[in-house]
Amino acid sequence: MKKTLIYLMAPAMMMFGCGGSGNGEEPDVDAPTVPALTFPTANLACTHYELEFQWEASTDEGSGTISYQIDVSEDSSFGSVDFSDTVSSTTATFTLEPGTTYYWRVSAQDGSGNESSYSPSRTFYTEPEAGTNSLPTIPEIGLPALGSTVSGSMVELSWQATDADGDELLYDIYFGAGNPPELYTTDVEANKLEVAVAAGTQYYWRVVAKDARQGVSKGRLWHFRVE
Repeated sequence: MKKTLIYLMAPAMMMFGCGGSGNGEEPDVDAPTVPALTFPTANLACTHYELEFQWEASTDEGSGTISYQIDVSEDSSFGSVDFSDTVSSTTATFTLEPGTTYYWRVSAQDGSGNESSYSPSRTFYTEPEAGTNSLPTIPEIGLPALGSTVSGSMVELSWQATDADGDELLYDIYFGAGNPPELYTTDVEANKLEVAVAAGTQYYWRVVAKDARQGVSKGRLWHFRVE
């Protein structure tokens, strides 16, 4: 009689032990879509220092509950972040410093912890306080084109920047094979500079524009490759 009882209980235990989670749902592994930035727009000159940042809502195939991480930095590589917040809405407000170049980006996270990539960053700047110096414009790339491949042992870097006050500009150039590049030379008067390069190497460079009244605007990080 004892043997019969043992044989009957064993299959029942196997049925309970091998069962699934019971709800039949697949785990949520899909990240939300990357947020699209809307305001401030690229290269905008902001006259108000308390600024509301805005972006489009992400979509999510899983939990549907989304929060957003916003970072605002004076560093285009976001090595340090000046303002940051996690919000459930598609806006965030920060009080910024006058006369400063900023970069901003946003990522999304759902209720299961899945994170999107950061949005492409965007540049803008705040105007100096009334009656003070206007900043130079953010330097724009000339040549070599961003991501291009060039040849030769010497390459001419070129860029453009202007100043609303008509001030003469000087440029600090960051250049090298490292990312981020180190300071290469300072107080360049022209908007071009010839540099020596090596074949088979990728180079990174950045331009910082300065006027005579301590106005400074930092350009983006650019790169090219030598074949």
